[in-house]
Amino acid sequence: MENKLQQLKEIIWESNPEIMELKFGCEFYFTNEHDKKPILATVIEDSNYYFCNDYPETTAELYCGCCNWKLGKILGRPITLADCLIALRGLNTTPGKIGRSWTFINKKITTLLELWNLKYSLNEQSKECQEFLLDSLK
Repeated sequence: MENKLQQLKEIIWESNPEIMELKFGCEFYFTNEHDKKPILATVIEDSNYYFCNDYPETTAELYCGCCNWKLGKILGRPITLADCLIALRGLNTTPGKIGRSWTFINKKITTLLELWNLKYSLNEQSKECQEFLLDSLK
């Protein structure tokens, strides 16, 4: 299922690239001159600061130049219901694909709203919800 979840995330990222920008809530890895292993961090406070998930007491400026840190893999911010709705809306306008009818899309949206647990992001949704989204967006 992990491979399917990754495939689903990539489809949603494509429809809403803002998820992967270094903005509030975005998670990313970086390395610095002190630690050899990649450190997981999250952007906070209007995109100017981040905190290290591995070292919660540490907060630093994103572009301060201290510690000679290098940006690693960007994981993005958690994927929300709004991101999934944007992706479903795009089914009608995806270049190179035959547009789906709004009736078809509205049925998919209604089913998604029934399956989605509003407390959680995409990663924590049920397998049924994740599989429904993947099948709908393929």
